[in-house]
Amino acid sequence: MRFPCIARRKYALRGVDTYVGCFSPRWSLLPWVADVLDLLVPAGDRRSGSLAMLLCNDERRLVQPVVVSDVDWGACDAERHRRIGVAVQAMGDHGSLLVAIARRDNLSITAQDRAWARAAQFVCGDAVPFLGLHVVTIDGSRVVPLDDAAA
Repeated sequence: MRFPCIARRKYALRGVDTYVGCFSPRWSLLPWVADVLDLLVPAGDRRSGSLAMLLCNDERRLVQPVVVSDVDWGACDAERHRRIGVAVQAMGDHGSLLVAIARRDNLSITAQDRAWARAAQFVCGDAVPFLGLHVVTIDGSRVVPLDDAAA
């Protein structure tokens, strides 16, 4: 299996040479996903707040990260759908999507985080697999459980 060079290099340094099961339905819960997000979401985006969308191919390999810095976090559902929908439309019903909310601090899952996760699930629908949503801060990252997003 092939992975983004950065992740492959980082894990090669740790002596990990296999990624068995990395394309499971719970892909976003795997430990290396947090490392990839740590590399792809810079500290500046975390300090200022941004929405990172990682566009992946059909094999769930990173193709293009997209970071949006001008985000109204309290936006209505229609605005959240529009923001995420642009990325999904660009994918042309192919590939998969991983989303990260970058902010300065507070790894707690908020109602707004759950709303963004619900919006991504809705927009992706059956056309593009939604790989999950993470909150990424200066202190680390945390996945928003998909069952938590539905609440």
